[in-house]
Amino acid sequence: MRLKLSQLLIGTVFANSWVFVPKRNWEKNNGRRKNNESVCKSKHLSALQQRLCKRSLDHMKHVNTAAERGILECQNQFSDVRWNCSATRERENDDIFGRISKIGSKESAFISAITSASLVRTVAKACRTDLVTCGCDSSSMTHLQQRPATLSDHMEWDPCGDDFGYAEKWSKQFIDANDFTEKYKTKSCLERAANTGQGCTSRRTSRQIPKTTLFRKLARIQMSLKNNDVGRQEAVSSRKRECKCHGPSGSCSSMTCWYELPDMKIIGNRLKELYDNAQLMKWRRKRGNSDGNVDVELFPKQLPSRSGSRVNRKTSPPNPLIYVSKSPNFCEPDKKRGILGTSGRQCNRDSEGPDGCKELCCNRGYYSTNQTITEPCNCKFEWCCSVKCQECVKTVKISYCK
Repeated sequence: MRLKLSQLLIGTVFANSWVFVPKRNWEKNNGRRKNNESVCKSKHLSALQQRLCKRSLDHMKHVNTAAERGILECQNQFSDVRWNCSATRERENDDIFGRISKIGSKESAFISAITSASLVRTVAKACRTDLVTCGCDSSSMTHLQQRPATLSDHMEWDPCGDDFGYAEKWSKQFIDANDFTEKYKTKSCLERAANTGQGCTSRRTSRQIPKTTLFRKLARIQMSLKNNDVGRQEAVSSRKRECKCHGPSGSCSSMTCWYELPDMKIIGNRLKELYDNAQLMKWRRKRGNSDGNVDVELFPKQLPSRSGSRVNRKTSPPNPLIYVSKSPNFCEPDKKRGILGTSGRQCNRDSEGPDGCKELCCNRGYYSTNQTITEPCNCKFEWCCSVKCQECVKTVKISYCK
């Protein structure tokens, strides 16, 4: 359905809304067109995503799984720093990330990348189990993976490993659909303003949206699309070759190998390195393009050196995460952004790193309490085949931020 320009009421970019689609009985409704339409209706999905949901209803339970794993890995990666990948909800449409996922910061970049990577990994593995449109259960031979040229002649190749090619393509269609919808609506508003002098209205304030705000939104959309792609590429490039030996009496007279995507922790570690070296970008309006000058381009921000010349101090990786807004310090609570602050967080008083009490507590100080814990001790192996331990009680000192 084509939208009328007068209906284009612009809100904030919700690039990761798909992560919060509620769990439903997807399989029960599969195959019934009317049921498919109703079950796919959600405020967390754009119109394009809802159409893809109806066509691929058997994928949706894996979308839920990917969301859970992506959020969990984000929280694991940031568990001991000021931002721990969680937030307060101050508005109905806020999510577990608060508004951090919407401000264009480094944290927004990581959220886009880790959730995109999680969807690729989850769908790739589902192709080996219960998805019929991919993997070796598919009628198409295009999903069969080619034998690596480096594989020894005496090794057998299983072409039915994790179908990362299909997963990358499908996750791109699903996740990027929302950004493309927002990009179309935003550019339509700018074109309308250029042609008629009257742009679009904010859904929240019912006021006309300034052009600069719309161009800034286009920059955030481009950032989101780029980081989604980085997450997908990191998931695919992290694939490894797994092999299994065959032969009598445990010998390895023959071997079968296949491709497999690793645990989310490995992918998360790679994306955390990219987060640490993310590239700050600036935006400017494109000039002389075919879009009527209603698009933007991103370019690296050059930081001033001590001599006064402008250089890029940090050498970015070949395919970096990018961001367009600086991060808040996350030290104090900020209800508007959903920032929890670090008061009450457990810290390591012996560390000088980001988990240390000085850094994590933002120089506010900390307090320590003695706590009694029970843990296994004096463990012994007993034949056969168990390990039995005693329970020991000890007192430890745990520190918390003021």
